[in-house]
Amino acid sequence: MEKPAIIFNRLFWKLTFLFLALLLIIGSFPFLFTQFSVFGLDFNQTGEIGDTLGGILGPFVAMVAAFLTFIAFWIQYDANQQQRNLADQQRKDIKVERFEAKFYEMLRLHRANVDEMEITNERHQLRGRKLLMRMFYEFKFIYFAFKQQSEEEFEDRFSPERIVELSFKLFLHGLGNNAKESVNEKLEGDELKLFESVASYLETSVRLPMRDHLRTSDPTGYFEYPITLTNGKSFTGKFLYQPFEGHTNRLPHYYRQLYQLAQFIIRDNSLELTHEQKYDYIRLIRAQLSNFEQLLLYYNSFAYGRAWIRDNILTDYKLIKNLPLNQADFGVHPHQKLGTKNRFDEFIFQDDE
Repeated sequence: MEKPAIIFNRLFWKLTFLFLALLLIIGSFPFLFTQFSVFGLDFNQTGEIGDTLGGILGPFVAMVAAFLTFIAFWIQYDANQQQRNLADQQRKDIKVERFEAKFYEMLRLHRANVDEMEITNERHQLRGRKLLMRMFYEFKFIYFAFKQQSEEEFEDRFSPERIVELSFKLFLHGLGNNAKESVNEKLEGDELKLFESVASYLETSVRLPMRDHLRTSDPTGYFEYPITLTNGKSFTGKFLYQPFEGHTNRLPHYYRQLYQLAQFIIRDNSLELTHEQKYDYIRLIRAQLSNFEQLLLYYNSFAYGRAWIRDNILTDYKLIKNLPLNQADFGVHPHQKLGTKNRFDEFIFQDDE
């Protein structure tokens, strides 16, 4: 509820006191003029009644009339100011309504993108956030495969950042012609050899046995395949669907729409939003992201999503604040990539608070 407008505000009373002081000074002129001569002029010989009343009361009556006129003018002036302020507020309210209508429509589209993600086979139907959880574990298995092949065949000469990038690209494009056109042709030397070695390993060790598993009598079980690194760290892939077929029909437009939604808030100039106000809108976006969505978003920033880091969306606006750090224990740790605090000396991740 808006506060009632104050007509007689501080400025009004300042002007009023100034007017009364001026009135007091003018009212003292008759007394001063009849007691002292001014510039050789003597005002003691004034008519006792007419001149005194006319000379003394006349200016006071004129001043009172002027004061009443001032009050009327002030009230009209204040009413005009209130009318202008009301019009400005209405225009601002309309801008906010249009802004939020577009924002919530884009947020609805994001939720629809998640709900429409689906993988179905003879045994299972995975949709939405449940599918994104299984997709994250598929990506993690691919990373372990790259790391293992790098250790065994290339003396572990590839940096963790590069292995994460190659892993996400294979995860996104899958095996087969799509990966060859989108990834293989852009690689050369040992990186190309590593990529092809991992692709061959995944095909023979996981995909072919997985096809046999899907033809077995077990209708609900996972297809499990463990993988161990030289440091003893291991991970067991548990697959409910045929993995490594790629997700180009699911993730690219999902990330594009999510990025546009974040940029719609951050780059808006129509409302002149403060950083705190923008962050409040980003929090609404983050509330729609599951932990596994935030994990995939973080690892996507190594490959096709570098703009998330460049535009400080992950740090200053803390879009992945709820990322579980214990789940991001492979590749490059989020602390190493993003730090622990942003430019505003705020913790980036909830686990650090």
